[in-house]
Amino acid sequence: MNIIEVIISFQSDNRLFKYEHIIKGINESIAKDELKVGNQLPSLNIMVKKLGYSSDTILKGYRKLEDMGLVESVKNKGYFIINNKDKVLSE
Repeated sequence: MNIIEVIISFQSDNRLFKYEHIIKGINESIAKDELKVGNQLPSLNIMVKKLGYSSDTILKGYRKLEDMGLVESVKNKGYFIINNKDKVLSE
């Protein structure tokens, strides 16, 4: 299952904000070793097209993941996984 499919699987959970779907989906993908250190997350434009969320929502999710120490933004490149599932499981 790719990251977008994982996030889509959480869309039916109305208790979560949309940006939380993104966080939960990426966390789950890291925990299951589907996303590994160094993997690039889908671009904001791809996420907007595939999920139908605003770019602000996608960016909020990515920035929260950055605050959690799971991803980092590389200027003009995108967002990359920088921490492994041990960090996810301890949160």
